[in-house]
Amino acid sequence: MNLKTFQGYLGSRGYKVLDKNAYGVETEYPAAIQFISNKQWKVILSAPVVEWKALVKDMKSELGKKYYFMYENGHLCYTLTLKDADFQQVFQEAAAAVTEALKRRGVMPSKTCPICGKSDCDILVAYKGGYEASHKNCMEQVVSHVKNKAEKSVSEGNYFTGIIGGILGAVVGVLPSFLSVVLVEKIYAILFALIPLCIYYGYKLLKGKMNKVVIVLTIILSVLSVYMIEMLLLAYYMVSDYGLLISEAIQLVGASLLEPSVWTAMTMDALTSFLFVALGIWIAWGRISRTAGTDVKTMDQVMATVSPYGTMAGFSDYAAVTSEDSADPTDGVSL
Repeated sequence: MNLKTFQGYLGSRGYKVLDKNAYGVETEYPAAIQFISNKQWKVILSAPVVEWKALVKDMKSELGKKYYFMYENGHLCYTLTLKDADFQQVFQEAAAAVTEALKRRGVMPSKTCPICGKSDCDILVAYKGGYEASHKNCMEQVVSHVKNKAEKSVSEGNYFTGIIGGILGAVVGVLPSFLSVVLVEKIYAILFALIPLCIYYGYKLLKGKMNKVVIVLTIILSVLSVYMIEMLLLAYYMVSDYGLLISEAIQLVGASLLEPSVWTAMTMDALTSFLFVALGIWIAWGRISRTAGTDVKTMDQVMATVSPYGTMAGFSDYAAVTSEDSADPTDGVSL
């Protein structure tokens, strides 16, 4: 059961399908379905509760270990393991069992806008990983704000300050890896993921233009950061093993960099580190590849999930029920 099957099946059930995500309603609960793999889907239901730990424990007790429950950003989530032969039946049975269990406990979808906290919602839209009731006007304001900010980051951004920020970020990013070598004499691959992240956010913090330059700069500085670690280690050992002053060690390291053989030796010594920094870039890619254009595209995708409130398949009298409960406004959208 592949992605195409996922898209076709949920599309036939009235869901709005965007690549590996689908948005619709299951027996009154707005739902976001994520395609994790050919055998696994993640179901995210709009079901805000206060005592969520007790709810999840209670749901596990009733429904057994058949579903793996989580609670994220006001959404009850569960994963399904599916087979080609019966994936439709398993999905529908799970949706019915979970939503009925929620109803018995009085847990209903939120009817208040997550942005302004007011009721009388008129749309459903992808929000913070789930599918939420909201106001079209509120979402349009959020989208407008994000797009204006993205355009401003390009038109008013500065390459020079951004590069300075990236370099400073690289210095911060290499420190954990440097300290792990000094203190425990080991290097950890996961620490190298901090390097591209620190470079990216350093560039962004100092108002660099948020176009594709940030991606290229992050990759280049991440690779050069491996040499930075080697230089720091060389200076450290000069101080610790030979008793040199820090200033003297810095001068010697600077002078040694004029010798091609030193660069060759550092490269050979750091082959594992280069592999780890490549892995770190891969781990952090979802974040460091975000540009102003990415943010604009994301907002367009969010608005593509919009459906009139209460009109999708799966609603019964849900839309007719009103609530004056308030909610804290939030400031993020995601698919």
